[in-house]
Amino acid sequence: SELATLGARVDNLEGRVAFLEDHQFSTTTKLEGEVVFSIANAFGEDSDNQAVFQNRVRLAFVSSFTGKDALYTRLDAGNAATFDGTDQGAFTYSFDSGNDVGIGWLAYYFPIGENIDVYLPAAFPLWQDFVPTLSPYLDDFTGASGVLSSYAESSPIYKIGLAAGGGVGINFSLADAVVLSAGYFGGNSFDPSEGQGLFNGEFSALGQLTFSPSDSFQLAFTYVRAYFNDFDDGNAIFDTGVGTENSRAPFGDGADVTANTNSYGVEASFQFSPNLVINAYGGYTEAEQASGGNGDAEIWYYGLGLALPDFGKEGNLLGIVAGSEPYVGGDDDTAIHLEGFYKYQVNDNISITPGLIWIAAPFGDSDNEDVFIGALRTTFKF
Repeated sequence: SELATLGARVDNLEGRVAFLEDHQFSTTTKLEGEVVFSIANAFGEDSDNQAVFQNRVRLAFVSSFTGKDALYTRLDAGNAATFDGTDQGAFTYSFDSGNDVGIGWLAYYFPIGENIDVYLPAAFPLWQDFVPTLSPYLDDFTGASGVLSSYAESSPIYKIGLAAGGGVGINFSLADAVVLSAGYFGGNSFDPSEGQGLFNGEFSALGQLTFSPSDSFQLAFTYVRAYFNDFDDGNAIFDTGVGTENSRAPFGDGADVTANTNSYGVEASFQFSPNLVINAYGGYTEAEQASGGNGDAEIWYYGLGLALPDFGKEGNLLGIVAGSEPYVGGDDDTAIHLEGFYKYQVNDNISITPGLIWIAAPFGDSDNEDVFIGALRTTFKF
């Protein structure tokens, strides 16, 4: 009788497994999702902004064909526009497509041997996708589980020359404690017209050496070379929400000029304990007009971040970031950015994050009134 009961249970289990195998979505692909609800407002004497309730949705299909590779196909939609006059306070989830769905990221990761990892993006790549930014816990790679703002994620050097097109990146382990990262992004690699394409248009190229002498300390040296061929299309040196207007377009917003930039950065992080991590960075960008004039600009930026993971409860995160957004030396006033937030992990899938951002000298002008941005972010992950 017991054997018969056990046999019936086994048959029932086999039937369920067979049903799942016949009806599963894919043997190689899984679905990952993130949904953000945000209530926010910007305050200041010169601000006419209103309180907003915004959203962003990301659905990523992650496919693996060898068990060691990963193909990411991500769909994005959102209505999270930036506040008027406070573009420097753009959130990591600021994305306004009118809630129309489109490709947000398309990339393939795969290893070559034991020491080389390759990143092959086809659409909307970020340096953060493969380069160590040395900003643990704070940098969620444009996700909504770390800091609130784009600036506070990591050094602005990783926001230079981000492309709509494709490129390539590698991480090469030179030794147990040394990693060489290198990459190239073509601004409009998909466009066959003159002055565009993978190699004949806008581009950015990065090289970085990351040293990890211990489990708690990391140090990196970064160089980025970039070329911009048409600020008239709204192009900018730094990604949306990072830097003053002058630093993003130092030769005039909308100016029909080309420009070269050389950027140098140092980044470091130190984990004092499992519940206390500090990161810091400093960077300098030299911009020169290649045509349309003989202008040049020196752009500076620096910052310090403090992260306290598991503060009050496992999964929680308390964070503070202070620094200067990119500004043009000798032209802009120092654009101070101070940010604090507390992520409360409700359960494995939901977190709630209140936070406040203070921006002094918006647009790099101390005559402008300071701006305060408050936000209450709820993140659903599955």
